Amino acid sequence: MNDQMSPPVVTISRQTGTDAAGIARRLAEVLSERQGGDQPWLAFDQELVQRVADDHDLPEEMVSRFSEHARTWFEDVRARFRRSASDTDVAPKTAQLIRELATVGRAVIVGRGGQCILADHPGAIHVRLNAPLLWRAERYAASAGLAEPEVERALRHSDAVRVKFIKHHFKRDIGDPDMYHVVLNMAVVSPERAVDFIAQLVLSLQEKQ
Repeated sequence: MNDQMSPPVVTISRQTGTDAAGIARRLAEVLSERQGGDQPWLAFDQELVQRVADDHDLPEEMVSRFSEHARTWFEDVRARFRRSASDTDVAPKTAQLIRELATVGRAVIVGRGGQCILADHPGAIHVRLNAPLLWRAERYAASAGLAEPEVERALRHSDAVRVKFIKHHFKRDIGDPDMYHVVLNMAVVSPERAVDFIAQLVLSLQEKQ
């Protein structure tokens, strides 16, 4: 990869119950293996992104998992992000963090409007994970030991919250396919195939730059 190439980054938008966090973690592992280099790919799910935005910091236990090179990368992101520590609105802080992660690259970012925040980032691949409500409810109810009607209500509420978040902060429809490079129906695509497909897409984009 030459110095003129945009750092690669993946954003994952999803409906609740599509295992986006698990897919993000596995995708980061696969891309690290296939792309090589000293800097690993890292997955940031919405909880971690929110925690960093709230704390103006990165979890030390996460930093300790990686090499000295990766540790330096974390410290660079931390230093950049602390410049906005006086902001009071979490949404702008989160948006800034996502942009900083994209500047460094090799990040898989779940949720928090990453597809909108990085819409113009040339190195970004934007992914949407969907699945029918009943499929998601059956799968989640079985794993959590809950009644399906109860789970369906919770899923509808969670989906609505995400739709409202994107509409409020970015004036966009979260389901608009034009925002994404690929939309996957997880009811018919296995997590393994989804990870492999996204990884190939990322590497193909990098080769064309």
